[in-house]
Amino acid sequence: MKKRILFALLALLTISILGCSEDEIVEELEVGAHIIFHHSDESYEKVNTARYSKEQGRDYKKVRFQHVRDKYDSEGNYIHTKIVEEFYENDLVFRTIEEERISYTVWEPQTLFIPNAEDVTEIGTDRLKYFELTEEEKNKVQERVQKLVDDYPY
Repeated sequence: MKKRILFALLALLTISILGCSEDEIVEELEVGAHIIFHHSDESYEKVNTARYSKEQGRDYKKVRFQHVRDKYDSEGNYIHTKIVEEFYENDLVFRTIEEERISYTVWEPQTLFIPNAEDVTEIGTDRLKYFELTEEEKNKVQERVQKLVDDYPY
């Protein structure tokens, strides 16, 4: 009888150990380039973005958005550039949510691979135009955005 109980306990322990495998970790990187046309003042922004995300099962998610936003007036005159990093982390196991945002302004255009607004056709109803990038262009945008965020003047 003791052997049967011991065997049953070992079997249950083995099943529970095998069933508790570590959650899969999924990491993604998306890089993009687009123009946003503003209704209010007819200005527009050229935007390079990099979005990094990491998920571990359903319990943990971390996302970091990095943007470089060159702003122009309705006549196409450059105004300024905003460098922005937003960070979100949500851990359901420890029940924590963290958010952080940094931004600073520079006075020279910084975006890559986006034409001037007057050269853009086929603007969607949401006044947004995305541009397809090659892998090489994506790498250059990612490096540029990361460098500008890393150069944040603390």
